[in-house]
Amino acid sequence: MRLTGLSLACVFVLSPACATVESSVRVTGSPRRPSSRPVPVFYAIAPPFHYREVARIDAVGRNAEAHLDDLLDEAERRAQQLGADAIVIRDVRTEARPVIQRVLQTCTSVGPGGVPLQYNCPAIVHGLYVESHLDALAVRRDDSAPDAHVWPLPPPLGALGRGEGALPAAPPPT
Repeated sequence: MRLTGLSLACVFVLSPACATVESSVRVTGSPRRPSSRPVPVFYAIAPPFHYREVARIDAVGRNAEAHLDDLLDEAERRAQQLGADAIVIRDVRTEARPVIQRVLQTCTSVGPGGVPLQYNCPAIVHGLYVESHLDALAVRRDDSAPDAHVWPLPPPLGALGRGEGALPAAPPPT
């Protein structure tokens, strides 16, 4: 029995070469005009300034090629659309589950008198379905509001290597 190219194509259906990233935004505050400037990302620390939440951003990567950088790029793009000053990462997780899929492929054999016969034969394809999730807040600087969030101490590590140079700390009250 000779297998055709369909059996190889089935494996690639489960793991395409490019990342698929989708996102959703739930506006919870007052967005500003869109901006193209880099937006600093804070993870495990809060921004060193008072801030208000502008929106919640959920980004999902739907295969093994969707890395954290892809999710961060999508979150930054959405935060820029909202005119946010920073992104605060709330949660990052990856879920993986096995996939077993039964497919039909074209098989070829030799029949009576040397006549080639083609027919559909079942095959089982094994794979891994991976989803990466990023839950973040888009925030804007707000030094005037008494109920704005604030980080009590300057963060020791600064921004997470994106959007070089986080916004400077707010000046002390006078």
